[in-house]
Amino acid sequence: MAVIRERRQTARFHYDGEITIERPFTRSRKTNARLVDFSIQGLCILSQKAFTPGTDLMVRISMENYRHISSDADCQPPTMGLVTVKWCEDGTWQGRPCHKIGAMNLVPY
Repeated sequence: MAVIRERRQTARFHYDGEITIERPFTRSRKTNARLVDFSIQGLCILSQKAFTPGTDLMVRISMENYRHISSDADCQPPTMGLVTVKWCEDGTWQGRPCHKIGAMNLVPY
């Protein structure tokens, strides 16, 4: 497995919450996933489905579990956004196999 180098130049904020992923402008089904962390530049997501680098995705955070990060943070979790998958690697979450995905925000917020 390749080692992923840190490329974000802004602070990461850890976040454990449910999100929905879908490919915009397609008839693909929505995929439930978990948001691991985020920054102004991007997101780290755990998903049962793998996505190829270069794939554009629409991500939505469940408002039921939405929580604000501390007020000194320079950003808050996005409730919705467009991202591009930069990398995807095999991983585990709660003892089950999953895919760990790094994605870059297409539209800064």
